[in-house]
Amino acid sequence: GAGAQNSLSLSVDRDEYLPTGTVNATITSTIPNRDVLLTFERGRVSRFQIVSLTGTTTPVSLPLQSSDIPDTFLLATSYADNDFDSTDIEIKLNNDSKKLKVALTPDRTNYGPGDDVKVNVQTTDTSGNPLSAEGAGWSVDKAIFELVDERSDTIFDTFWDHRYLSSTTSHSLQDISVTAAERGGGCFT
Repeated sequence: GAGAQNSLSLSVDRDEYLPTGTVNATITSTIPNRDVLLTFERGRVSRFQIVSLTGTTTPVSLPLQSSDIPDTFLLATSYADNDFDSTDIEIKLNNDSKKLKVALTPDRTNYGPGDDVKVNVQTTDTSGNPLSAEGAGWSVDKAIFELVDERSDTIFDTFWDHRYLSSTTSHSLQDISVTAAERGGGCFT
């Protein structure tokens, strides 16, 4: 949190979710009966909702979307005791639905300089079901690979590995008392 002592915490029911799953989260606050802004973020706020806590702990079920792959972050923010509280938790999603199997079948086994190459490209999901996909192909002299360092990461990991929370949270109530807003039904109403 932004303050000296954060009075909010989040917990979730699983380590990893399916893209069509639901996150069962629990919001805990040392300050009872407050409004909390929940957001899903990764680079930007993708969706949000306001939760009015009942007591100090409130469960909430939140549906996931395929656009959340490979991960998203659940953030909880609220004002209390003249302070801004914020906490977050990473929600990891199974990325297997993004994996492709690509089979390349050339029309011949040997080619020479200037030869035309015909290749049949077949793409399937990990279960072998046909899948439409876009791709690009190129050919290079094998010797070029002797000139570059071997890369240990895969193209899949480049696009679908876990990411970091890159959005920032701030507020414009610096040095302004929000105690009156808390007594009036919450800071988000």
